[in-house]
Formats: sequence, structure tokens, C-alpha cells
Amino acid sequence: MTYLAGLAQTAQGTQRPADPGQPARPSPAAGRRKHVIRTLLIAWLVRWPLDRRFWHAVVLLGIALGAARASARDNQARVVAWDTRQRQRQMKALAARASRAARRA
Repeated sequence: MTYLAGLAQTAQGTQRPADPGQPARPSPAAGRRKHVIRTLLIAWLVRWPLDRRFWHAVVLLGIALGAARASARDNQARVVAWDTRQRQRQMKALAARASRAARRA
């Protein structure tokens, strides 16, 4: 196996070991990239709650959730009122049917 063929088989971001029986070691540059990316991500997460737009979004989310909750309550009240009217209609229909049956008998 030639040197270039051996390079083609090693993974990107790794260093070829001196001994062919050992696994490839990660390159120091790959470790630095991971550290920089991790640091940037943590800095963004820490800074995010300090941003005015974040709190604006939180307020809008709170308003939307409150509106959804109020809508659900109104819907529930509407369903209860509809159910009550349906029972009244059913009772009137049963009473009318019973009175017609009593007249016939």
C-alpha cells in the first residue's frame, strides 16, 4: 500500500498513527473547531435571554396562549349551553309524544 492510498483511507479530521495497528487519532485542529463551535453556541445561549427580541417573543407567546385558553373556555361554555338546550328540546319532544299517545288512548 502506498503512502497516498493510506491517506485516502484515513478519515477527514484525523491523523494517521505511526503504527498501522493503532486507531487514527483526531487532529488537534478538529478539537479546536469543536471547542470554538461549542463556545459560540454557549455564548449565544447565554446572550439570547438578554435580547429584547427574545422577551418580545415571550410576551407574544404568552398573549397567544392566553387567547387560546380563553377560546377553549368559551368553546366549553358554548358546548355546555348547547347540551342544555338539546336536553330541553328532547324533554319537550318526549312530553309532546307522551301527550299525543295519551290523547289517542
